Amino acid sequence: MSAGTIVIDLGMRDHRPPAEPGPPRRLRLRQLRTAVAPLAAVLVLATAGSNPLPEPALVEVAVLATAGTHQQFLVGDRLYVLAPEAGGARLALTAHDLDRNTTLWTVPVGPEVRVTDYPRPAAQLRPVDDQLLVHIRGGTSAVDAATGRTRWSVPHQITDVHPGGVGLSSRPVWSSTTVPADRPPAVVGVFDPTTALTESAPPPDEPRRFQLDPATGTVIAIPPAGMSLRAFDLADGTELWTADLVRSGVLLAGAATPTVAVVTMDGGIELRDARTGATRHRRPAEPDRPATGAVGAGGLVLVRDTSPAVNAYAADTLEPAWRTAIRPDEEWTLVCGTRICVRSEVQTSLLDPMTGVLLGRVALDGHLTSRGGHLIALASLGEGFVDHTVDPASGQRLVSLSAWPKMADALDDSPAVLSRFAGGPRRLWLAVLDPGANAVRPLGVVPYRSYGCQSSDSHIVCRTRADELRAWRYR
Repeated sequence: MSAGTIVIDLGMRDHRPPAEPGPPRRLRLRQLRTAVAPLAAVLVLATAGSNPLPEPALVEVAVLATAGTHQQFLVGDRLYVLAPEAGGARLALTAHDLDRNTTLWTVPVGPEVRVTDYPRPAAQLRPVDDQLLVHIRGGTSAVDAATGRTRWSVPHQITDVHPGGVGLSSRPVWSSTTVPADRPPAVVGVFDPTTALTESAPPPDEPRRFQLDPATGTVIAIPPAGMSLRAFDLADGTELWTADLVRSGVLLAGAATPTVAVVTMDGGIELRDARTGATRHRRPAEPDRPATGAVGAGGLVLVRDTSPAVNAYAADTLEPAWRTAIRPDEEWTLVCGTRICVRSEVQTSLLDPMTGVLLGRVALDGHLTSRGGHLIALASLGEGFVDHTVDPASGQRLVSLSAWPKMADALDDSPAVLSRFAGGPRRLWLAVLDPGANAVRPLGVVPYRSYGCQSSDSHIVCRTRADELRAWRYR
């Protein structure tokens, strides 16, 4: 066998050298951060230049020093403070622009106040178009909201206003010789001659005069025989007309023209022209159930009579719309948001204003109020405490508010601003219940003992000391 070269075919193999071993994971992350950091900084700067960071939900805008005895009224971004005039015998009204943290004007308002008067007379303020109606001691002053100039004053408290520029004042009228048959005197306490003290029942809802029966020592409250009405032109304070003795009167905001619904002493109902007092329509009293009072609800007049029912009539013609029976203990009828509330001490019935149909009942110790599109059940703990929202279609509980029990006062239908203490009484959490929301939205915490809070659709003002107010803007 001849010698030769033996070739063994092992096929082809693609040989690649192994890659260099990579850096450890921690080193790789450090290198990545080093490379990305400059790019991230450039992006942040570019974004900040075109889209500034949003403002916090709660921003303090003003700190105001006030007298210890004062009242404040928040209207949008304006705060009005009523306090004793420095060195004077009247009250002074001061306007503050909260966003600019500046004082706009200070003017004296109302009658003179004696130094010995204590407590200081309570006041009310109501914004109407471009002026402020200030009520002090049964009188009304119209103050120009821009300048503080007093436009006019009348010695009557105008408690009802119409967008057409008419205001209405009502006062109780007592008769020294007669007592209404349907409103007998009420025993409110027993006078003890040994101590000269009267152990009284809770104060009544309507104004009353008191008499002491010397034979029995019984204190009785005499209800008024009726009410007197006065209509005023809000442009200049001119008195337009007077009704000397009626059961009640109310301006109807839902009527096409300024109209007053009057319940006459015989239990009839009249629609009167708010500017002239002329009677446009009259509905005689029902023989077995004369009317006792009325309220306005959109395009309707809601009338209560001596039977347990609510009657609805058209606000322009007094044509009957519907009649709904209610429980005998449901004594108060009022408009609450988009519903009619008829309430007693233990429950409130919700009625549809278009049909009078009973939608549901709410059992509660407090009552219902409408704020920012929500129907809110107040708790029985005291004024301003809330419990939950209510479904206006059924009366069922919707959103629990027990974790935010305190609601700030408001002069309008702005969103409900709620609060609770946070880690002690010197820290207060603030929140808002937005229209249509199904949960409370926290705004932030303020490091102050705060009370007496008021809110608008943009600002919150709280008293943080006896002589200090703080204001926040919220969104």
